[in-house]
Amino acid sequence: RLTENFAAQNMEAWVDWEDIPPSVDWMKQIEKGIEEADIFVFIVSPDSIRSSVCAEEVAHAIKNGKRIAPVVAREVDMKEAPATLTHLNWIFFSRPQDKFEEAFEKLLTAVRTDYGWVQTHAQLQVKALEWERNNHEDSFLLRGKELADAEAQLMVNGEKDPLPTELQRQ
Repeated sequence: RLTENFAAQNMEAWVDWEDIPPSVDWMKQIEKGIEEADIFVFIVSPDSIRSSVCAEEVAHAIKNGKRIAPVVAREVDMKEAPATLTHLNWIFFSRPQDKFEEAFEKLLTAVRTDYGWVQTHAQLQVKALEWERNNHEDSFLLRGKELADAEAQLMVNGEKDPLPTELQRQ
């Protein structure tokens, strides 16, 4: 159901039961799928949190700096869940009060939002406003590594929401 809904949003979802050719090293294919993904959606269930293969997948996603969106398909005891997942805000699809459409909208928001960029954007804006409010005083300009990092962030994230402001670009 998730993959169908992603497809309806013109979003590609790589899933191991569909996208691994016969007779290939299936774990290498899963690792490749994780490496090429923008975000790793982990389906939480009693089976998945006990699975050593799923634990390897989560570890590989973490090793490769992937954002992880835990989606609860079936209720689990949080004490049994690995620490690599318990600190994240889970998206619930499984409880009686959960409506699939509402939960899917939350998942879409998680997929579409680069929260790291949102935080960086806010930090850059604060520094840009400080420079502006001090009449463009040179001592408030970014320099060295801080400037290089800011320029790299603007180049990499320049087309993402939130869009860089003109002041940030200055």
